[in-house]
Amino acid sequence: ESLLTQARAATAKGEVELALRLAQSAIVADPARPTSYVALGDIHAAAGQPDYARNYYDAALEIDPQEPAALKAISALDRSPAATANAAR
Repeated sequence: ESLLTQARAATAKGEVELALRLAQSAIVADPARPTSYVALGDIHAAAGQPDYARNYYDAALEIDPQEPAALKAISALDRSPAATANAAR
């Protein structure tokens, strides 16, 4: 949990690379914890990388198909203007 807290703090400061490394470290430390994948997805989403974000949200749902944060995040991605534009193509 400490790594995820540090990753969120780094994200808030705009330190995306550091946040990514911290969230990845959280996954390595406990690969069965879906919230670590959600955190990494959130960092990618905030950095404007929805495809990467979706991959991590999907990974969280593979561990726990009812992970509420992952379900909410995917729903938000699906409602985003970029997703709507891509679906129209």
